[in-house]
Amino acid sequence: MKTLLAFLFFIAAHVLSTGISPAVAEQNTPLEETRHNPDNIVHFILRNPRFKEPDRQMAIPAALFMDGIMPQEGGVDSGILLEVHWPDFSGHVADLAKNYVMILVITKNPDFSVEQVMKNFLQDDLAIPDAPLNLVQPQPIPEQVIPSDIMQVNNKLIWHLKYSNSQVYIDKAPYPSRIIRCTVKNNKTEFSSCSDTFFYKNLWFKVSYSRSYVAEWKKIEDTVKNNFDRYMR
Repeated sequence: MKTLLAFLFFIAAHVLSTGISPAVAEQNTPLEETRHNPDNIVHFILRNPRFKEPDRQMAIPAALFMDGIMPQEGGVDSGILLEVHWPDFSGHVADLAKNYVMILVITKNPDFSVEQVMKNFLQDDLAIPDAPLNLVQPQPIPEQVIPSDIMQVNNKLIWHLKYSNSQVYIDKAPYPSRIIRCTVKNNKTEFSSCSDTFFYKNLWFKVSYSRSYVAEWKKIEDTVKNNFDRYMR
């Protein structure tokens, strides 16, 4: 399982640092001339050749791909990175940098359950030990927006939660179906961010946004799912 998680987050780190996934690196080129055309739709297959899973036929507006990096028309990719404007879910708005929602999507190995992967994500990536979690209502933080309808991990023995400027929120234990991690920077909401990790239709989603939007996490999550229902054939 640790090998699986290491593989997932190697891909995630690579995509976030370069704006392009390993599968795309050799075959994709920026299509800046088509990115801003709202009628341009990219058709491709979302599939990891290492996993035994059916092809997902995808059709996504070119304007939504981060930095204009997108799969080739008719190509195959195991992960994509989108950047959309919130709340209208468009991709070429002047203030995108301020009102962005970043969506990383990676295929999940069907040999592992969602429960296994999410529990190991808590342990391996967030360094939360395999111990009973102390869940409390989200605690107020000066000058920061906090989520509702979710619980905060409040284990005092987890040093990085006690002494760092990060918070972890989950919906249930020990097998959460979503994990929201937020950071606090300079005690100001506008410099802070959150990421919501969840699975949908056997796809691994990491949705990142400004902390000012974390109170809308349910709406953002539902909007992402509804749009991907349209994108997947």
